[in-house]
Amino acid sequence: LDVFVNILNAADENLLHDDTDLLTERCEVLRERGDGKIDIIVDNAGFELVTDLALADHLVASGVAQVVTFQLKGHPTFVSDALEKDLLETVEHYSSLDPEKYPNAHAAGLRWQKYLDEG
Repeated sequence: LDVFVNILNAADENLLHDDTDLLTERCEVLRERGDGKIDIIVDNAGFELVTDLALADHLVASGVAQVVTFQLKGHPTFVSDALEKDLLETVEHYSSLDPEKYPNAHAAGLRWQKYLDEG
């Protein structure tokens, strides 16, 4: 945990501008209204896509968002660009993990799949 805190503190030193307070305030407004709609502009497949899925999961679970829409690329410009198939394959991978070995990742994959199925 200390390593993570150190990474966050070091990142603060390189911020050009910090809108944390404004973002927190906006999230609270969306949570209170109960009808939040958030778009996530997805850049890269792989680990970044997994963190985008985790962010969306948190936004829904915390009540900030009722709907999260992933804005994916229609065709890749770079090899790492995330497409719809990457999102679907990532969710399928996590939902098919062994629940005995990876219970949290498996549960997340099932939630993500449910969100996709429900639109």
